[in-house]
Amino acid sequence: MPPTADSVTCAVAHEACEVLDQCHIKIKPCLDQLTEEQVWWRPKEEMNSIGNLILHLMGNVRQWIVAGIGGQTDVRKRPAEFSERGPVNKAVLLLKLETVVAQAEEMLRKASAEEMLSERRIQGFNTAKSLAPWIKHKRTAVMQLSTRPTKQ
Repeated sequence: MPPTADSVTCAVAHEACEVLDQCHIKIKPCLDQLTEEQVWWRPKEEMNSIGNLILHLMGNVRQWIVAGIGGQTDVRKRPAEFSERGPVNKAVLLLKLETVVAQAEEMLRKASAEEMLSERRIQGFNTAKSLAPWIKHKRTAVMQLSTRPTKQ
């Protein structure tokens, strides 16, 4: 039997949920090993801290999936993700990340083929009708987080 729009939607949603789960699985032990100071340390002033990257990941997931696919209000303040200097407690960061991931997974599981394929405007641009670029971007972001040097 050839794939249907619903079966493809289900497969894409499943893959996106797997990426979100892998993000959490890799980020939590990394954060657990760091002090609060290390989470917000910047190798150079113009670079981002691990805390900033986590805020950026949360903003991106919420904007693309919770708001973009799920239809919730887009409340992202992207510049604030990078301007934050902390310290936002790492336990609070992790709890916020878990909350956003849970919301996103719920939206993905409930999304219809039509919702997944509909064109949306994100960050002022009409987006592609696929989550594939988003999934690739998330995998790259998590790799950067897990290999990031920290202040000793």
